Amino acid sequence: MKFNIDKKLPITPQVYNQICLMIIKEKLQSNHKLLSVRDLAIKIGVNPNTIQKSYELLEESKVIYSIRGSGWYVANDTTIASKIVDDLISKKVNDFVIEMNKLGIDKNTLIKLIDKGDEKDE
Repeated sequence: MKFNIDKKLPITPQVYNQICLMIIKEKLQSNHKLLSVRDLAIKIGVNPNTIQKSYELLEESKVIYSIRGSGWYVANDTTIASKIVDDLISKKVNDFVIEMNKLGIDKNTLIKLIDKGDEKDE
């Protein structure tokens, strides 16, 4: 599990979203055991309470489940993680479009700029 954490932003939602993303990209399979709270906190370099909170939020969302004395596991139903990531992407795209509109860039120009950027990647 590789995390890209920006220490300038709240870490709990970053861990939450990145675990969901790992699930939909199939880097984490159903019933896969996650790193312990302590081990993930050490790996990322954050307080274990931060990871505990992320895991609890993921469990509340039914993305993961815990087995007392054993640890945290990816839930069988990965569609919940997909919905969370879809919602996150939609929000980020919407925020981006709003910012571009504030700069006076209309939808058609924005689409052309995105297409132009895609051509450079090919």
